[in-house]
Amino acid sequence: MSLQLDYMKQALADVQDVRGNHDEKIWKPYGALCHQIPVFVLTNGLALTAAFVDAKAGASQPFTLVRGHMIHALGGGANTLTGVLDRTNRADDQYMLDTFTILDAWVYYKRFAVSILDVEPGTVDDALESQAGDV
Repeated sequence: MSLQLDYMKQALADVQDVRGNHDEKIWKPYGALCHQIPVFVLTNGLALTAAFVDAKAGASQPFTLVRGHMIHALGGGANTLTGVLDRTNRADDQYMLDTFTILDAWVYYKRFAVSILDVEPGTVDDALESQAGDV
């Protein structure tokens, strides 16, 4: 099975789970975050994006869901994204691989945010902004 197919299957399961187990107040901001994560990674890098998502996850369910999905995409094994990224202190190549992994996997989260959650790109509204707040 290809890596892209694995990413697609996991994203489909994750987004369907969010839609099926949470109300619109959770899945709309989650869907908006799905559109924003690649922008955050490309603008700020994976480490800062991971730190931001980790910081917000304690107080925001959409961020908590995104954190869990990012951890899983990176191979899991930690309770926080920064825990997963601790290994980057040992190898620059691993950091680049993790960055590409998130960007590759997140293509499917974005697509399913549109098709399953009905959250279009550019609709980062007050719901997401209120979830993000100040760190």
